[in-house]
Formats: sequence, structure tokens, C-alpha cells
Amino acid sequence: MKRTFRPAGWFLVTGYFLVAYLLTLNAPALWSPDELRYGEMSRELLARRDWAVPHFNGLVYFEKPIMGYWLNAFAQMLFGETNFAVRFMSALSALGGAFCIVWLVRRLWGADRAWLSGGVYLSLFIVMAVGTYSVFDSFLAFWLTVTMVAFYAALESSSYRERCLYYLLAGLGCGGAFLTKGFLALVLPLMVVVAYSLVQRRVKTLMIYGWISVTSALIVTLPWALAIHFRAPDFWHYFFWVEHIHRFLAADAQHAAPVWFFVPVLLLGLMPWTPVALPALARLRGSLASPLVRYALLWAVLPFIFFSLSRGKLATYILPCMAPLAILITHALGRMFESPGGRRCLRRLSSIQTLAMLVMALGVALGFWLELLPLDDGEGYKAGLWVLSFLVWSACLAGAARTRNIRGFFALYMLAPVAFFMLFGFALPDRTLKAKQPEGLVHRVAPWVKEDTVLVADYPTIMSAFNWYLKRDDVFLFKHQGEMEYGLSQADARHRFIDARGMEDFIADQRRHHDVVVEIRRRSSDESDLPPSDRLLRHGPYSVLFYKRSES
Repeated sequence: MKRTFRPAGWFLVTGYFLVAYLLTLNAPALWSPDELRYGEMSRELLARRDWAVPHFNGLVYFEKPIMGYWLNAFAQMLFGETNFAVRFMSALSALGGAFCIVWLVRRLWGADRAWLSGGVYLSLFIVMAVGTYSVFDSFLAFWLTVTMVAFYAALESSSYRERCLYYLLAGLGCGGAFLTKGFLALVLPLMVVVAYSLVQRRVKTLMIYGWISVTSALIVTLPWALAIHFRAPDFWHYFFWVEHIHRFLAADAQHAAPVWFFVPVLLLGLMPWTPVALPALARLRGSLASPLVRYALLWAVLPFIFFSLSRGKLATYILPCMAPLAILITHALGRMFESPGGRRCLRRLSSIQTLAMLVMALGVALGFWLELLPLDDGEGYKAGLWVLSFLVWSACLAGAARTRNIRGFFALYMLAPVAFFMLFGFALPDRTLKAKQPEGLVHRVAPWVKEDTVLVADYPTIMSAFNWYLKRDDVFLFKHQGEMEYGLSQADARHRFIDARGMEDFIADQRRHHDVVVEIRRRSSDESDLPPSDRLLRHGPYSVLFYKRSES
């Protein structure tokens, strides 16, 4: 059985990855602000050939370490300055995490369970959403998965040589995670590994061999840590106190949210498995004797509690919890499937979710018929795409409810959300796309822009669009500094920000020698607040004013 399933398992994971992740990776335009920011920063890294200090719009940018920019820069070296390149490393990180899970589970529970666990991980709603979108959370999840898998293998290994090798690998993963997100990479593995060592009475082993992980992590991180210190001495102070301590503890922390914030995020993030996973996980009591089940529980629960206690929260923060949950869900569903009562329960839950998806499809169709959807003329096909994605989801779960084959059950659940994610970027209303994908705006503005045209944006979101699509790193900001506040506070960069009161004088001064293009967001600025322009373009919520160079 194992021999026949090995190629099938490989095809299940890699084939699923190619279809669900890579097939439409290039199609949607880059989203603002994250994708444009990270694509642009990696483009500037290559243009400057500066592999130590992150820059955004030509200004120092210290929100994150360097690893994510390196990875995206490598992708741009391979695939050019394309949407595919900007998102590729996020997708590859999801696949890497899946293979780490496969490797770990295969050692303990066999190839069958291993490949299914990898497939569950790739099909989790939050993993797919982040893995097809350019943010650094997918990189962090990969490095932490490497770290946690290696630590478990090290703690459970009986061979001295293997134990040293796995501790070394755990340190390398921890170093990669640190270079991606910073000190968080130290806290999460430490709390889980120490807790597991206490439960399994392996603290002595951890103390004896832990120095190997510390050493390998230092070898990975010290070269860049020293380079950034000598190039930008203020980096570590800003990064540690502002980006870590303030974000975790301060009352006015960025993205503040209540302690229960991640509960609904988790329920949504585990889709399409949520309805069947919850009752399955509730039956794990009989498996608590398994060391891997204990480890996976600690790996999932402790980071979840840690992030819940943080004042600053984003939905993507709990992505590192998904790898252990995929292992636990696969194990729990496998046990349920082995009993007739468990299979009946899974059939009922699958049928309920099938009905729910049919109701969603009917709701979209009814909303379109009653003209309640935010669609403009000529966008009716987008309602059809939503209906199609929900019908495919429903059909897959209907098949899962009827199958008696465990592989078929898992495969159909994996396929359920694929159409939704493939069609999502094409099914959103134009008004949403115009607001969140500035590519169309910049292409309309591009004929106005010459090499020496002065570009001004009122938010970093459109600033990054000017950067990426026009290949410029000299855009001025006015009214709102946003995430550029630190970079603009540097002595050699303060002139790059214009307050609202000085805008008229700035335009008058600049147009003596250059054309000037100014973008504003109409909900926060008024065109009448600026001098009369030579041309005016409106695109979604944005207005762009063009000022021709003075003849004198």
C-alpha cells in the first residue's frame, strides 16, 4: 500500500500546489499596500545593490529585517519584475512548509498520513490566502516550521549524530525566521520546545545540545546583524522597541484588537475543514499518549495564546499555528474515518457544509437579481464567478459526504476552495479593484510622466504604485507620512514630505523647472485645496492633478 501511494502522495501535494497556487499567481494586479511595498523594496534592493539596508522610495525602512526582501529579490532575478515574481516566494514557502510536515509525519505515522497532512496544510484557507499573496508571514511560517520539525526530531532522536544534525538544522531555521521577522523567531520556538521538554522530561537533553542551535542561529544572523549595525546604528533600537515592545504591549499599538480576535480568524482560517475538524479535534483525548500529538498541541496552542495576548494583531499572525493544526486535523479525521459512527458524523457535517455553500450561491444569484450587489454595468459575469466558485465548493463536499475512501475524502475537501481562490481576483467589483489595485491608475498617468517629472502622493499606498510601475524612488509625500514616518525623519529626507499648508508653494517652486503630478485620495483631500491644474484625472477614489512646467 505504501509503495503504491508514494507517487500518488507526491502528485497530490505538488499537483495541488501547481493548480491552486501557481496557475493564477501572475493574473491579478498587485494589491496595495503590501504587495506593492514588498515588490518595490526588493526592486530597490536590486537597483541599489544594497543587500544590507532596506529602502523604500529611496528612504531607510526599518519595520522588518532583510530576509523577505532577499527572497523576493531572488525571485525577481529569476522571473523579472512581474506579479508572479513578487508572489512566488510566498507560494514556495507554503510548499516548503507542507514538505516539512510530510517529512515529520512520515517518520512516525507512515507515508499515507504524511501526504494527507501536507495536503491539508496547503488547502487551509489562511495558508492559501497568504501563500498566494506577497507578505512575509508565509516566509516566517516556513522557517518556524523547519525549526519546530527539527527540534522535535532532535528531542526524539536516539542517535548522537542525528541529534546534533537536527539541533543544527533547528538553529538554521530559527536564524532564517529571525532574519524574516525578528525576535519573534526566538520566542515562539523557545516556549514550545521548553514546554514539551518539561512534559516529556527532556530538559537535560535540551540543555546539553541546545548550544548547537544557538551557535548555528548566530552563524546565520550575525553577518547581517553586524552589517546593519555599522551601516545604520539606529536600526536595532528602533526595531526592538518600536516594532516589538511597543506593538506587543502599548495601549496605542498598531492594529490593536481584543483578546478574542483570533478565535473567528482561526475558524475561518481552517476552512474548508472547520466543520469536520472541530469535532475531530475534540476526540484527541485518546491520542494524547502520542508524543507527536502532545508536541503539535503545544505548537498550536502556545503561539495562539501568545498572539492573543499581544495588543497589536493581524489575521496573518497565527499562520505559524497552521502546520501543527494540519497534523492534528489529519490524525483526528483519520481516526474518525476508521469507525462507522465517525464516518456517519463526517457525512452529516459535510452535507451541512454542502447545503451552506448552495445557500451562498443562491444568495449571490438572488442579490444580483435584486441589484443589491456592488456591481456596475457590465460586471454581471462577476456574480456568475462567485456562484460558480460556491457551486464547485458544494459539489466537492457533496462528493466527500458520499465517498468511503479516506484518500478521496481528503482530496475532495482539498479541491473544495480551489475555484474560489482561482476566481477571487477576477470576481471582485471594479470599484474595489480600482481602490486596492492602483495599476490601472498609474498606467493612465504614465503618459504624463517624464524622467524629470516631480511625483507627489498623499499616502504611501499610491507612492508605492508610482515606485513600482514607474521605476522611481523619489516620490514626495504630503499630508500623510504613514509607515514612512521614520524614514522621513532622517535629516537628509525631511524635504521629501510637504505639509498641506506648504503644498501650493511647493508646486509653484517645482513647476519652474519640472512638470508636477499630484495624487490625492478624495475622501481625505479636496481638489479645491490645491492650485488649479492643467489636467485632471479621476480613477476610483483617486484624483491625479497635472501641472505643466511654467514657460518662464
